[in-house]
Amino acid sequence: TDGDHDYTEISYILKDVGYCVEDWKESEKRVPNLEYLNTFDAIVWSSGDISTDILDARDLDVLNNFKGKILFEGSNMLSSNLYNELVENLLHASFNKDINIKTIDVNQISLKLNQHEILNDISEIKLPQENPEIKKLAYDVDPEFINGDSVIPLENAYSVAEWPNGNSAIVVYNDTENRSVYMAFSIRNVDKNIWEGALAKDN
Repeated sequence: TDGDHDYTEISYILKDVGYCVEDWKESEKRVPNLEYLNTFDAIVWSSGDISTDILDARDLDVLNNFKGKILFEGSNMLSSNLYNELVENLLHASFNKDINIKTIDVNQISLKLNQHEILNDISEIKLPQENPEIKKLAYDVDPEFINGDSVIPLENAYSVAEWPNGNSAIVVYNDTENRSVYMAFSIRNVDKNIWEGALAKDN
C-alpha cells in the first residue's frame, strides 16, 4: 500500500523473523486483485501518515472479500473517511477525535494496554520510538508531533491499547472467518523490537 516508509519497515520486520513477504505499492501498481490477495494467509494494509485517498471503494471491495488476516496501520484511516460506514465496518471502529501531541511537551507517551493475546510478551508501548535509524526514514513527518486517530471499537471488536487522553489506539476484531488488527497510528512511531513480536504472532 502507500505508507511508503511504514510498509518498508513492516516488510523488513517480517522478513527478519523468517516470513515470506511480497511488497505491493498501490500508487504504482493500483489496487491488488482479490485472486492475488487470497494467495496469502495475511496482509498488512499500510497508509502510514498519508491523509488523503485512503481506502476508496475499490480497496473496500477487495478487502471486504479477503479471507485471511489483516493488519491495518495508519494515523488517518478513519479521520480521512469521516462518517463512512463502509470504512468503519471494515476497521470495526468509529472515529472519536484526532490525536496530535507535541513531543516537546511530553517527550514520550505510553499507551494503556489491555489484556489480549496479541500483546503477550509486550509490557509497554511508548510513542515516539527512539531508534535514530528508523527516524531517518520519516522525513515527511513532523518529528515534533505524535499523530493518530482516537477510535471507538464497534460491536464485537476489542480495544487492546488506548491513548492516555483518548479512546482506543489499537482495535482487534475476530470471528470464525475474519481476523483484523487496526493500529490507528503509524508503526514508525513504535520501537521496532516491540512490533517484531506482535507482527509475527500467529494468533
